[in-house]
Amino acid sequence: MNKLNHLIYEHFAPGVLAASAEKRHTYLREVQAEKMKITASMRELSQHGAPWEYKAQVIRKYQVQIVLLLDALEQYQHHADPAVKAFYTEASAILEELLIALEQHFPEYLAQDVFMPKGYVIQVIEQLEERFRDTEKYLCDRRVDRRLLELVIRPLHHQHPYITFGMVMYYRRLLLELRENVHPFIIDLTERVHYTLHQYNFNSKDYFMYCTAQLRKKISRLRTLQEKKGLLSWYEKELRNMNSHGVSLFPGKGGLREQMLTWLREEKYFQQTLLTASAS
Repeated sequence: MNKLNHLIYEHFAPGVLAASAEKRHTYLREVQAEKMKITASMRELSQHGAPWEYKAQVIRKYQVQIVLLLDALEQYQHHADPAVKAFYTEASAILEELLIALEQHFPEYLAQDVFMPKGYVIQVIEQLEERFRDTEKYLCDRRVDRRLLELVIRPLHHQHPYITFGMVMYYRRLLLELRENVHPFIIDLTERVHYTLHQYNFNSKDYFMYCTAQLRKKISRLRTLQEKKGLLSWYEKELRNMNSHGVSLFPGKGGLREQMLTWLREEKYFQQTLLTASAS
């Protein structure tokens, strides 16, 4: 990485980049050569019986340094003459191949809270959106509420361009799960979607509001307090017994299950209070 750092920080800045096209081609060959060396080091690390902590430390060092270099290249490109912008694009593409390799072969070692480079994240979001459109079509064709599915993709748009590696990994797993949606004990497809979102702790405020609004609709159709409390208690039981995948859309911002359990308890109390007030 030292050679790459030297090349990009010392020679690639718009004010010092060599004017000749021949020299720029030489620089690209050097970047490619360094990329091959790093790839070989990654391959060796993957075959090495080193402790998890050591591998994570090495991989995260590569991850952070490559992100910083890509961010630097993006800044250079903003201030460069049109004649050399293609050079920065090619150099960035070479480094992005290293990020792709890290994501494909070492996902469990990557730092989750590191922001992806802005140029790279554009490509990643395009891929995720394509997967989402396929999933959306599949589920909408089977009468799953489109408004519910729109809530799934909304946080990705709201966070752009500040997307972490962890959020991308989360969405890749979630979209795959929603597409396969294998919950044989749940017949209703919409309920399967909800079950998956709760398992993955999709702790979006908009999704929480959607869930509570849908439950209120179901409660309003019931006649007696016993029926209403019975429905709320059933959901409460289901949430308590639900398995979790140990991931979150927004780590550190609370759990969806805990929010829903609190709301269910409060709603049961509210329904009881409402009946008592109307009877008096």
